[in-house]
Amino acid sequence: MAAIIGNQNPKVGETNFYEISIFSSLTFFNPGSKYEWYLFKKQKNGNWIDITKNGIPKTGNKVDYTFFEPVAGDLFEIRIFEVKQALPPSTQSTKTLYGKLQVRPTASKIGQIDKVVLFNRGKKDVNKANYRDTLIAQAFCTGLFGQEIEFQLWEDDAPGEGHNAEINKNNKIPRVYKAIVNEKGIAEAKISLSADEKIMRQIANKYLMKGDKDEGANHEYYVTATHLGKGEKASQVNVNVANPDYKPKPKENTAKFPATPASKTPKQPDTKGKIIDAYFVDANKKKLTKVKIGDKIRVRVDSQNLKGKHIQYVVWEYDSISHDEVYRSAKIRVDYDSVVTGGFTLTDDIFSKGTSGVWGDSDNEKQNYFIEVIPLEISGESKKFGVDSDGLMEVEKLKSPSVVDKNNKQDTKGKCICQEQYKNLVWGGAVSCEFRKKVVQICLELWGEEKKMQMANGLMAVMNVETAGSFKAHQIMGKSLQDVNSITKDDFWLYKKDKNGKIISKSSRAVGLIQFTQAALQAIGEFKSGTGFDKLHELKLKLAKMGEVNQLDYVKKYFADSKAKIKSPEDIYLHVFAPKGVGKADDFVLYESGTEEYRQNASVDTKSTGDNKNDKKIQRSEILERYHNSVKEGENNKPKEFKCSATKVAPVAKTPEAPKEGMLSVHLSLAQAVKSDTAKKNGLDNTPSAAEKENLKQLGINIYDKIYDKFNGNVRLTSVFRSEAVNKKVGGSSTSQHRFGQALDIQGTNGITNKQIFKYVKENLTYHQIIWEYGSKNEPDWVHVGYKPLGNKKTNTRATRVNGKTKYITFDLAI
Repeated sequence: MAAIIGNQNPKVGETNFYEISIFSSLTFFNPGSKYEWYLFKKQKNGNWIDITKNGIPKTGNKVDYTFFEPVAGDLFEIRIFEVKQALPPSTQSTKTLYGKLQVRPTASKIGQIDKVVLFNRGKKDVNKANYRDTLIAQAFCTGLFGQEIEFQLWEDDAPGEGHNAEINKNNKIPRVYKAIVNEKGIAEAKISLSADEKIMRQIANKYLMKGDKDEGANHEYYVTATHLGKGEKASQVNVNVANPDYKPKPKENTAKFPATPASKTPKQPDTKGKIIDAYFVDANKKKLTKVKIGDKIRVRVDSQNLKGKHIQYVVWEYDSISHDEVYRSAKIRVDYDSVVTGGFTLTDDIFSKGTSGVWGDSDNEKQNYFIEVIPLEISGESKKFGVDSDGLMEVEKLKSPSVVDKNNKQDTKGKCICQEQYKNLVWGGAVSCEFRKKVVQICLELWGEEKKMQMANGLMAVMNVETAGSFKAHQIMGKSLQDVNSITKDDFWLYKKDKNGKIISKSSRAVGLIQFTQAALQAIGEFKSGTGFDKLHELKLKLAKMGEVNQLDYVKKYFADSKAKIKSPEDIYLHVFAPKGVGKADDFVLYESGTEEYRQNASVDTKSTGDNKNDKKIQRSEILERYHNSVKEGENNKPKEFKCSATKVAPVAKTPEAPKEGMLSVHLSLAQAVKSDTAKKNGLDNTPSAAEKENLKQLGINIYDKIYDKFNGNVRLTSVFRSEAVNKKVGGSSTSQHRFGQALDIQGTNGITNKQIFKYVKENLTYHQIIWEYGSKNEPDWVHVGYKPLGNKKTNTRATRVNGKTKYITFDLAI
């Protein structure tokens, strides 16, 4: 058994490091092993429970732990397990206990604030907000239980991170927010931005960062926290709050051109000569002289020396004082010197962006447009076209014959009905339009028109709780969300082990939007008792892989037979979690101490915020606390984007997704994929079959295009497809994914490192295998990425040379 070196009596609030003793075990040097660190806590009954955060162990030979206020005096045990990866990597790894160390944290003698954070709870990006949101400020404290913490909100005009009281002296928001430190050592205050919006905006817009000409699109806020006016600590990551007063402007040095010959705006040439011209054209690529509302507009951009790069264009309404942005394109790849984009339809909404809102203003009836072209991957500035008094595109507010009158019912076909009907659905921002509509439709059919939204909010809150916020059909109980293609029937096993690690019983994990159990599947007639775990797991695998919208049909079946007794949103939650509580009063006792149900849910009682906390009973009201918290958080996650695939929407300009001739995907060409110096030198055929070509297309779409876009094309391919003859010549494995068009080798260029590529793929893409190819622990020589149409395992390995032979080891890069 290996020894662990580290402080066995750490002070709470301090970070301590623990590592494997080199002198206690020679296996420390085993390159084929991975070490996983788990944290256990001893209970009053003498049992140890695994409290590893989110069930995800730390990895490596050295890790750190920080214990906070509530655990002073408690006994913990750090356990290391050695994971040995057999060769080849696809074979099953083994895990054995490698070492352990008992730790008892001690109380800190000094009361202090250890850390302060500010975030927007419940949002996809917790560091973004608007003035309708409520921010959360938290102070993590040591030795301050029951004490009051004061939070101060600041608008940040200082460069860099942290608090600069001198630069931001005029940016302090007058209100002080107070909170009491709880038993966990945390003080939490809610900061309503809407309550002080007016004064916040005045302060933010009055003072600017040195060198800035305006406050910009966002106001940056942070908080400081103090105890009795001392020990000031600041949050290190700002929350960006959208600035309602910000009006975008064209870049100063960009190229600008009149949109049509009739446009009356000054022209600004490209100083580097890369952008030659830009103007509006019709479907036949003919230059437009005038357009009106309802017209489909395309934009032609003429350039030189930009092939393979990307541009973006912005259409501006020209004013002598301040221009108005009316349309901004997506990123567009330049494959030819002249590019004609997909364009956009000039709608009333787009036209209205160019109006000043003043009655009688000429902009309300006629507008002049110019086009700004922005090169995205060169150091040159953007260029504006159509900015000369001789050349702006003139637009009149006239109806095109193709536009249907507003009173005509056909006009609604292009609109997403979600925006009006489902905009207030809680947690609607976490799912698609199709998902939202189906949830509301289910509730309409089960509980009627009058209650449909009320019950839909309840169902959404329940699914948020049951899926831990993922809203995924393949969410498996007690496991982190996996790639759906990698899930097998074995993933549903739940093993109970004795203290020696021996399996003493096994059961099945729940899955899906409401965590379908065996009992639930029997209740809806999908599973027959006694047919065995294999059949049960086969059904659960089907549920996991059918997708969220399809699985909602099974959710409906689960509630259908009991819809009459389910009279409230709370009953929806109870029907999933504790059916006997449906329709009962809030003080109805569901479970009592001494029962298995109470043991499994004891924390509901001990951590309750109600009057019955820790009374050895679990009342209906206590069970519902988690549901009510979900509803409250869901209020801050209502829909913001409305993109229904089932309805036609007005066309918008975007990068063409269809590959051009000779391209397998947007960025991967067939020529790139089959390029091989070995094939050329030895006269070998490197032509893929139809099936291999399809694999290459999927590799391009799912891997190469995404890496290319992420790093703005600053990557190069060193190897993609290898025919059987070429693969044999280079000494490749007969099972190599290169052989079947399912892998690529790639390197970074122009400052992009191979490590950056490895990290991006590992954290963001679905893949079968990534290999850190040779090199050092800081940088591989290149990165190998494999992708399969089905069954991607997401394995991470490192290729090393031992005695002249290549060895592959499990590699969990800590970056």
